[in-house]
Amino acid sequence: MTKDYIYDIEIFNNFFCVVFKDCDTQEFTRYEVSSRTDDRFLLREFLQSDKIRLIGYNNLGFDYPLLHEIITKQSLHSCKPWTFVKNIKIKANTIIESMRADDIRTRFKHQVSPWNIKVPQIDLFKLWHFDRKFVSLKALEFAMRFKNVQDLPYAHNAELTEEQMQVAIDYCDNDVDATHDFFLVSQKHIAIRQAYIDDGYSDTLLSANEIGISKEVFTKLLAEEMKVDQKEIKKLRTRRRKVDIKDVVLDYIKFNDPINQNTLKSFQSHTWYDTSKMTDAEKKKYALKFSVPYKNVTRIYAEGGLHSCCEAGIYESDDDNVLIDLDFASFYPHISFRNNLGPEHIPKEIFNKIYEGFYDDRKKYPKSDPRNYVCKIILNGSYGLSKEQNSFLFDVAWQLGITVNGQLLLTYLTEKLYEAIPESFIIFENTDGVMARIPRKDLHKIQTICDDVEEFCNIPLEAMECDKVIVRDVNNYINVISSKKNKVKAKGVFEVDKDWHKDHSMRIVPIAVANYFINGVTPEQTIRHHHVRKNYPELILDGEECLQSYGIYDYCKRVKIQGKDTLVSNKFHENVADEKVEQKMTRYYISNKGVQLIKKMPPLATKKGELDKYQEEYPNQTMLWDIDELKVIPDRRNQVEAGVYTTVFNKYKAKEFSEYNINTSYYIDECYKIINAIN
Repeated sequence: MTKDYIYDIEIFNNFFCVVFKDCDTQEFTRYEVSSRTDDRFLLREFLQSDKIRLIGYNNLGFDYPLLHEIITKQSLHSCKPWTFVKNIKIKANTIIESMRADDIRTRFKHQVSPWNIKVPQIDLFKLWHFDRKFVSLKALEFAMRFKNVQDLPYAHNAELTEEQMQVAIDYCDNDVDATHDFFLVSQKHIAIRQAYIDDGYSDTLLSANEIGISKEVFTKLLAEEMKVDQKEIKKLRTRRRKVDIKDVVLDYIKFNDPINQNTLKSFQSHTWYDTSKMTDAEKKKYALKFSVPYKNVTRIYAEGGLHSCCEAGIYESDDDNVLIDLDFASFYPHISFRNNLGPEHIPKEIFNKIYEGFYDDRKKYPKSDPRNYVCKIILNGSYGLSKEQNSFLFDVAWQLGITVNGQLLLTYLTEKLYEAIPESFIIFENTDGVMARIPRKDLHKIQTICDDVEEFCNIPLEAMECDKVIVRDVNNYINVISSKKNKVKAKGVFEVDKDWHKDHSMRIVPIAVANYFINGVTPEQTIRHHHVRKNYPELILDGEECLQSYGIYDYCKRVKIQGKDTLVSNKFHENVADEKVEQKMTRYYISNKGVQLIKKMPPLATKKGELDKYQEEYPNQTMLWDIDELKVIPDRRNQVEAGVYTTVFNKYKAKEFSEYNINTSYYIDECYKIINAIN
């Protein structure tokens, strides 16, 4: 049976260590090479063990290439320990430099080819597609409410003392613990990939993101249908310099409303151009984007989709009116296979037979079944590949055929709604559906509208009554689908438990705002009593489980400092600032007493020092040239949180809640910024 180990490597000029954590026993094993110990033989023996699998975070990009060097280069085991460390450090520096390269080929050139990997790997960084969104392990620690958000304590090129070596090992342990926590979060996703591997797919799927799964599954099925090698499928592309939109608009789309007729003409008169080598001004000139006033909204049509929204406010179903949400099911895939669209380089019949097959398969499984989820990501991921130049599905004409016709069909749906129910009021239109308020007396007409539109475009529609919607704009709203069943959908600033790649700062604010709009509880009540609650049975957002309370963590924010910028905290004693350098990624909360967080940035190259200013004002006074402090251009300094104190909280400290001394007024004000924009 294969044993799983979480691992991480730390390397400095005179110190190397790798830490492994057994996922079953939770035991740590550490191997070090330095002036005080040499564990190379033991490390190599461990790596040559049968049936072990290593799990890391960006390990395919950094850690494993170093291990591969250790496994495959005999000279690293016969040299002196300091020579070993020096050579591994040179390799590490080379990898880091390549990761910063603009050329994508350079960026990945040190990754070991899958067929050359000696010890099986799972890279959670790649599996979650964080190599595209770039989510650091520190940002993930913040999102997971990890007890110790810890940055690398020393410069990567430092010479460590023995005391510092132990600190580096402790830091490595902490990273391994954080990676292990995320490994546990990832179990469902790993199981899905393992199921495909068990079904004959490549082991590389273990670290593949969702788009990668789509590629692998789709190319395999295409290769079988087209009777060609899978490698040949992966080479296919259709590249275009321009696309006349009139050539991709479906012939059967026609409108009765003159406004919508003009919208159709606007699309048909446009030509899409490849803007990849154009200036920003040229890109703006040729962009497919225009606005159209329609009823109570202004529609924004663009290459990606149609969006519109009513004025910010609270809209409710009552005795006279009802909110209705109309959505096309699997809209983009349906547009493709119901209209026989597809990349030009693949036979349409074969392509859409496979594409529609995923939709049919998905309907067989309940949403709780992982197979339903897999079919969903293949359906959505395949459309995403139409825009990727290195994808076997790349064809801009196919992409535009989907997005342009999608906008026109959504326009058609709303037109039919208004024709049947002239008193309709648009709440918002968004890519694949429309929410509207209609007179309750006309509710019986909705089914007829759906039937007519489905017959027109052969795409199923789903209609749903809603109790209340709180709208800031089309991307930020709470949709209370059913208050009795606690069925609520939240987007944008109203999201509480967000995707991992997003900023999870101040979770308490969307909780308090949701409690206010849904249950009528003031933000003051929620924020001041949040710490005594374990959960909110009356608040169930985007799922079946009620919101949990995580105490002090829900008040925390994060700040990320990049490049040459630094973060410092100032604590004043008798008007004298005690300045301390903080971590690049720092967790903190707003408190009644504490420190000021300051972001320090290097001076702008064009900024003048005090001496330059003096010389301009007094051109004949040259005796100041030797005053060094006047030659220095000061750093630029910005407060991270203007006008308030903060408490740095990188390491969790358990105490009575009142001892955290939280500035509750700050969080209440943040709630009212959102509330007042709507009320």
